Order: sequence, then structure tokens, then C-alpha cells
Amino acid sequence: MDREAWRRVEEIYHALSEAPEPDRDRLLAELCGDDAGIRADVESLLRQDPTARILDRAGEAVATRLLDSLAGKPTTATIGPYRVLREIGAGGMGRVFLAERKDLPKRVALKLVREPLLSPERVRRFEAEQHILAGLTHPGIAQFTDAGVTPDGSPYFAMEYVEGDPITSYADGRGLSIEKRVALFDRVCEAVEYAHANLIVHRDLKPSNILVTNEGHPKLLDFGIAKLLGTIPGENALTG
Repeated sequence: MDREAWRRVEEIYHALSEAPEPDRDRLLAELCGDDAGIRADVESLLRQDPTARILDRAGEAVATRLLDSLAGKPTTATIGPYRVLREIGAGGMGRVFLAERKDLPKRVALKLVREPLLSPERVRRFEAEQHILAGLTHPGIAQFTDAGVTPDGSPYFAMEYVEGDPITSYADGRGLSIEKRVALFDRVCEAVEYAHANLIVHRDLKPSNILVTNEGHPKLLDFGIAKLLGTIPGENALTG
């Protein structure tokens, strides 16, 4: 296998290892395309992953003690200038908490990486997500607000907290007509078009990543496995 092919295998493998289990088959087909050789190599890595899973468990024992303590004592935990209120989500790479600034009446969604000490690649991708979000300003995309590092070295970032329902639940729960559903989806497409104009491909569009507020405003979330087609200033282009 040449270097370029191995790079593709490695990047696809990392993207899949960080994605929720139910999404892996879809992402495998999307990222590998018609390249049967690349797909076979990625599938082989996923099957032969006992070492990675051991490292993951060790990483959780060391680097996610803070996250576990947050789940157990949400009203007293703090991260940087934020007081953690409760956990609101978890994925292959990080956990998300509802938090508020200690000095301002502002609530945010606070995302922390799972295992910074044992997976530099995941930290790189986590930081790439920060850069991507920081460069996007659109009413249909949850806004990046802040970033930092905990005392134990775990990176985190804060973004707009969106209180709403997945787009399908929102539409069904309110009995929206076909015309109103199309109009709602058209606003999602505007956000996606904006991201594409900024050379960002989301790669994980699904109802749970598109929340609609009570006021009817759709918001696109979770750029954790997004693909950057350009170059972040000071960094190489991401081609994962």
C-alpha cells in the first residue's frame, strides 16, 4: 500500500472509530466510495482493534475521571469560567454538558474530548472542529463561543446551547404540512450551502444534528467529522 492510500485508510478509520456505532456502515460507504481496497483495509482495522479498545479504556480511566465526576456532581463542577449543570449528550469522541458562565447569565453547550492523553489524533480532530466552528457565522449553525483546556489537559470548547427538537420530531409533533416541512428544510439547506461556500462538508447530517427551536429556527450541530476542503491558517488542509 502506498503512503497516500494508507493516509486515506488511517483517516477514514479514525473518523469511523469516533462516530456513533449506528452511523458507521453509512459513513464507511460514503467515505470509501467505490474503492473496495480502501474499504477492506478500513474494515480490517476496525475488526482488529483490541489494542485500541484497551487504550480507550485506559484513557477513560485516566483522562475522563473529570467527566465522570461531572456526571456525578453536576451542580458543583466547574470548567474554566463555566459551571456544569448536567450532561446533555455523548459521542465517540466527546461528551457534551449544559453549562453556564459563572460571571454572566449565559448558558452554553460545553464539549470535552474523551481521551487526550492516549489519542493525539482525536485531539487533533477535536481542535479542528473548534477551528471549523469558529469560522462559521450563520443563524442556521450553532455558534462557537469559547475554548480552553482543563487543568488535567483535556481540551474543551463552548458553543451556543440550542434548546429544541430534532427536525423530524419537530415537524411531526406540530403536524406540519408538506409545504411547511419543505420551507423548514430549505432553511437547513441555506445553512449547509453557507458551510459549503466556506469549504466545509458536514458529513453527518441527520435529524439529531438538526434541532429546531420553539420559535421554529433550525440549527445545524456537531461538526465533529466535518471535512475541511481548504486550509486553516497555520495548518495543513484537512482531507479526512
